Amino acid sequence: MATVLNPVSRGVCQGVAAVVLALAVWAGPSARAGMLGIDGPVGSQGFTDFGVATANTTDINDATAFTIKAMVSTATSYGFFAGLPEQLFAPITFSIGDPLSLQFGNSVFGSFASTKIQQLSNDPLVGSRSFFVEGTFTKGTFGGPLVPNPALANFTVSFNQTAGAGTSISNNATLDFPVQPVPEPATLALLVGAALTAIVARRR
Repeated sequence: MATVLNPVSRGVCQGVAAVVLALAVWAGPSARAGMLGIDGPVGSQGFTDFGVATANTTDINDATAFTIKAMVSTATSYGFFAGLPEQLFAPITFSIGDPLSLQFGNSVFGSFASTKIQQLSNDPLVGSRSFFVEGTFTKGTFGGPLVPNPALANFTVSFNQTAGAGTSISNNATLDFPVQPVPEPATLALLVGAALTAIVARRR
């Protein structure tokens, strides 16, 4: 037996069909891409240490605290950080047991403050160790608008002591903004359709 919809429900159904069709047409090739874009700023900035890093033990592979002596921004940058003049940050000390301990910045570059510090790798055979640090970045006078500000940011730093314990420590790092996926048009169409269909069912 066919269901007869009242004028209000019929109008809502027609609206559902129109919205789903419009989003599906708009999706086109974008739907095949898997991700339409990102939500948030885009950019990355590389750093190197002009000094000699130190640790709280003679071996980076069992150390629990590190100091980057003279971190300098490099020409490896894109997005928000493209064209950043050389910046010097010194010294930067952090403890892997304190998630809030890694902080650096100045009035031009802006500032980064950690919220979580995770070890990425620890290889005593080659004398290397790296950390992935989550945090927030607040813009300085350099660059265009940053939305949001502060923005979520990640700082990845790698230490190397290739000649063995007790020898000099080098390091390099990268600061970037994490990619925040935006649902593709086809997914949006399904979500909108499901929501409006639920409204129709409730009105019956």
